[in-house]
Amino acid sequence: MYLKLIFKNIFRHKLRSILTIVGLVVAILAFGLLQTVVNAWYAGADMASANRLITRNATSLVFSLPAYYRERIKAIDGVTAGAISNWFGGIYKDQSFTNFFATFGVDHDNFFDLYPEFKVKPDELLAFKKDRRGAMVGRLIADQHGFKVGDVIPMTSPIYGGGTWEFTVRGIYEPKDETTVTRQLYFHWDYINEQMKKRFPRRAEFAGVFVVQIADGGRAAEISQAIDKEFRNSLAETLTETEKAFSLGFVAQTEAIVTAVRIVSFVVIVIIFAVVANTMAMTARERLAEYATLKALGFRHRAHLPGGGGLQGGDGIDVPGVLRDARDGADAGCRGRFGRDPRGDPAVDSRGASEDRRWPEVRRMKIPFSYIFRNLWTRKLTTLLTAGGMALVVFVFAAVLMLDAGLKKTLVSTGSLDNAILLRQSSQTEIQSSVYRDQASLVETIPEVAHGVNGEPLVSKETLVLTQIPKRGSDRPQNVVVRGLPPMGVALRPQVKIIDGRMFRAGTSEVIVGKSIADGFEGVSVGEKQRFAGREWTVVGTFDGGKSGFDSEVWGDVEQMMQAFRRITYSSVIVRMQDRGDLAALRKRIEGDQRLILDVKSEPAFYEEQSKTLSQFISVLGITLSVIFSIGAMIGAMITMYAAVANRTGEIGTLRALGFRRSSILSAFLIESILLALVGGVMGITLASFLQAFTITTMNWQSFSQLAFGFYLTPSIIVTTLVFSVFMGLVGGFLPSVRAARLEIVDSLRAA
Repeated sequence: MYLKLIFKNIFRHKLRSILTIVGLVVAILAFGLLQTVVNAWYAGADMASANRLITRNATSLVFSLPAYYRERIKAIDGVTAGAISNWFGGIYKDQSFTNFFATFGVDHDNFFDLYPEFKVKPDELLAFKKDRRGAMVGRLIADQHGFKVGDVIPMTSPIYGGGTWEFTVRGIYEPKDETTVTRQLYFHWDYINEQMKKRFPRRAEFAGVFVVQIADGGRAAEISQAIDKEFRNSLAETLTETEKAFSLGFVAQTEAIVTAVRIVSFVVIVIIFAVVANTMAMTARERLAEYATLKALGFRHRAHLPGGGGLQGGDGIDVPGVLRDARDGADAGCRGRFGRDPRGDPAVDSRGASEDRRWPEVRRMKIPFSYIFRNLWTRKLTTLLTAGGMALVVFVFAAVLMLDAGLKKTLVSTGSLDNAILLRQSSQTEIQSSVYRDQASLVETIPEVAHGVNGEPLVSKETLVLTQIPKRGSDRPQNVVVRGLPPMGVALRPQVKIIDGRMFRAGTSEVIVGKSIADGFEGVSVGEKQRFAGREWTVVGTFDGGKSGFDSEVWGDVEQMMQAFRRITYSSVIVRMQDRGDLAALRKRIEGDQRLILDVKSEPAFYEEQSKTLSQFISVLGITLSVIFSIGAMIGAMITMYAAVANRTGEIGTLRALGFRRSSILSAFLIESILLALVGGVMGITLASFLQAFTITTMNWQSFSQLAFGFYLTPSIIVTTLVFSVFMGLVGGFLPSVRAARLEIVDSLRAA
């Protein structure tokens, strides 16, 4: 009997039940999407083999290793095979996320032998090995972009110079199971190497990492140590670790993003609870008479009827009072709001009282705003639950916008409009760039370059490398930018101030660290020592970069850094222009000099580009989640407003009988819904504003280094968020408002 009653109660209000179910489905869909994102983050580690090791440059992944290391690694006891895997950084069509996929140059002869989880047709593998420009494409990207065997894929690479690289699809590899990722394109490493010999001979015969296959996974630690020992004290020392540890290292670099996604997952659960609680609260309020009847029939207070608004009464139910409230219903509400008994004899036409027969002044009557506001206040619980659900959606939406704004503010404020940065042509980051010493010297002679009071050109020749420092609270080291610069480089950045200790001295192994590095990493306090690039460096100061990207860097003398990291070229050259308007002239002069194969950009524009990839990821993920969440919030608002219409049918009939037009009824309910959304919007913005006290650190995908930035609330974000709230209220309240406006007078009064 109970189950039958419960089932009938569930579908007593079919529309509300359907909307509640849809809202729950949307929330569960969002939760599943977030979990998928987290699982995808760990996909590389999940498919890692215990019998594969990765050998990379000990200083940082961005530095290459001599290709001849491969044969020496193969000769180590326990190693059965080895292959080159070189990140290409290819760009297909544009830099959007929809067109991004990983591209690697590999040893074509044996690479797929090391990865049995990639299922390759023998004839396609043979065709791939024979074609120097051949490529093997994963099933996922083949389906996404429609690639077929024989297609030519044009790509560019900021790492390996300008121009177009063309690859011919010779095969499509399939996954062994659901844990295998097939979003990569593999081609011949020899193809890169041959082009480097022609274009940049000094960069030829170098590889990114070596994939090492071992016979016994239980000996992974022993063999890793043997490989690293083989190259100790060489020009390029190595760091070897298991493939899983290597993959988890990337996850650790973006730990803050993974944590944020998990937190949002819990927000989804709260939204689910809010939707259910809102529906149940409205159901309980509508059925007070039923609860009282059941109590009068002898049902005990513990005899709950769960589900669909079943009995949840208790000893505190006042049976006579509940029955009286149920009888009076909407009339009591109308008396409280209008100060009169609507049961009088309004002049109502039994057919609906055509508005044309009423007095003109009556037809112009508008429903008071106080009435609209009072209706929200009367339903405190449902108003709070609905507004709370919307507040959570607005919180996520505002947090995403604030995070993106904070990222851009941090990087854009790193540069000055008075400065220009010179990089190797087609380089997108300082890490990828190389500027020869003779080129840097020529830049100092350019007329557009400003000079100091002593006649010295305001030019800073700098090198930028990566090292790894353990993060506080983590057992894994993280990539940190190390910038070598001369005293002029410090002078060109007046926003940088020493807040502890002193400035480093030229010609010494001294460094200073940015405020974010000092706060977030181990062993970087003043007086402590850090070991990287084969020597010890003493931390002599901490500087404040004015909430710029410099706060996430380590600075030292440029010549000492180049010696330690065995660099023969600078990474970039920073110049102070005589006038901000000289940028175009400076660019034209450098383009006209064949000795200077360099790109010229203003510093703010350059650093804005550095935020593009991470900013796009944050925006796409955040906006996608906000859209999904907003659907749930609008459904919640719709449920609330439909219930308001159902509960106030008598009031609506009375208002129509008093002469209020349909448009006034529609406007009143629509404004009520918008006010409800605005309450949620203000709550969400207020909650999000407290995020400005937090700073997060994650990997900047342009430089592969750690970057600290905070949440930044701007007036435009406040306006955008409130507009977003109004939109949710407008959409969620429109259909219920139309329903209220279309109710006939006689039918409404009868229903009361």
